[in-house]
This record gives sequence, C-alpha cells and structure tokens, in this order.
Amino acid sequence: MNKKILELLQINVINYINIFKLDFASLPEQTYEVTETYEIIILKFKNNIKSEIEVRYIDYASDSLISLSFSRFNEDGYINSWLRFVDYFDKYKNIPDSKGKFFLSNNSETIEAELKQFFDWLISATDPQLIDILQGKDWVDIPFDWGEYR
Repeated sequence: MNKKILELLQINVINYINIFKLDFASLPEQTYEVTETYEIIILKFKNNIKSEIEVRYIDYASDSLISLSFSRFNEDGYINSWLRFVDYFDKYKNIPDSKGKFFLSNNSETIEAELKQFFDWLISATDPQLIDILQGKDWVDIPFDWGEYR
C-alpha cells in the first residue's frame, strides 16, 4: 500500500467534503487490494443518513485511475457518470469537461500535483444539483448507453 497516496486522497476528499459542507465522517473505512497487475485503495466516507462517498484509486503498471461513487440507501450512483452526463446538457455548459480527468500518470514524483489538479477540477465541476445529491436531498437516475451490448 502506498501510504503517500492514501494520505493525499484522504486530505483531498476531506477538503472537498468541507468546502461543500457535506456531513460525512472525516475518518474513512479503508480497504486495500493488491494483485500482480494492480493495487487498489478504497476509502469510504459515511454519514448518518446511510450515504457514503467511495473513492477508489487504482494503480496499474502504466497509469492510475480515480473512481468516485456515491450511494444512498443501497442505490449506487457514480459521480464520474454524473459529471460526464451533465456535459451533454446546455444548462450545464459551465461545468468543466470531464474527458480524461479520471486518469493519472503513474509517476510518483508528480502524483501529488496530479491529485491536487484532479480535486481542483472536481471542486470546479461540482454544481448545485450534485451537492443536493451528495447531501441526500435529491436523487437522479443517470441513463447508461449500453451501445452494441444491448
């Protein structure tokens, strides 16, 4: 487990939670999974209305990926999907483009700056409707395009 990345993830997620005054615990549950091809760090920040924000940092040999999800009463929603979904609507054009934002390099010398850049982007991309979802005031079913797999 990469303790530096774990610490950076916690600091950045707690900062995000504090900026938007979200009622989530500042000490997350932590899970780690290591295989021959990747390492996953999972942080789950929970609150008292049976909701949680889950952050997954998946470290592959060539690059890394961040996945953000939110669940409420056993309903899952991916923050990644929400941010991509709102890109399609004119009324949300002020949200910065999410393309490529969830992929990071695997360079230990730049990971701190890359995580900061990702969370700075996430803060700028968080709109009032997403805040309502994270606060448990609203829930939106996000359509998924199954494409040729239908």
